[in-house]
Amino acid sequence: MNVFLYFRGTLSPSRHTKIKKDQKTYTEMKQNIVKPAEGRLGVLCVGLGAVSSTFIAGTMMIRKGMGKPVGSITQMAKIRVGKNTGKEYKHVSEIVPMPTWDDLVFGAWDILPDNAFESALNAEVLRDRDIYPVKQELEKIQPMRGVYDPDYVKAIDGTWVKDTRLTRWELAEQVREDIRRFKQEHGCSAWLWYGPPQQRFTCRATKPYTTVWKRLKKP
Repeated sequence: MNVFLYFRGTLSPSRHTKIKKDQKTYTEMKQNIVKPAEGRLGVLCVGLGAVSSTFIAGTMMIRKGMGKPVGSITQMAKIRVGKNTGKEYKHVSEIVPMPTWDDLVFGAWDILPDNAFESALNAEVLRDRDIYPVKQELEKIQPMRGVYDPDYVKAIDGTWVKDTRLTRWELAEQVREDIRRFKQEHGCSAWLWYGPPQQRFTCRATKPYTTVWKRLKKP
């Protein structure tokens, strides 16, 4: 199961000090300061389709000991620490603060009302034997209404969407409010935005970029 667990913590910029020795200038790098990863980490998925539902289901399976986080560098790979005879190989999670699997809280936006369990079944990426053991956990993940524009998404008729009469600016503010509410309801101290690959719609710009700000406030 290809599941990624992200590094969380505040990493300060590297601090460099110029030192002179034997008429030469050297750069000495001091150790970065990493704050501990405390609290719950919200993972908000843009779309609750095949990629997101597989990602979430895989995480739930790992929590239950039903799989390993294959593909996760932070959980599986090791880094050499030290030199020569004093070198050691440690997992990334042993070197920098990392959230645990139980710290992750999932949410999503979608233009269809299916929960994560229904989406995983419809996507048919995972087998039933992988989905049903985590059915209860997946059913709790109900998507928030997504931002829908039929000019950009022509293959799907969105039925679980925000008010299409609103301006782009107002829709963006609603998404921001979704994030604030999610953090408060789930007690998250931090969150990250997970955007799986999507089909892109490209259109040629017909107006100067200076008009973008004005267009944001139009429906």
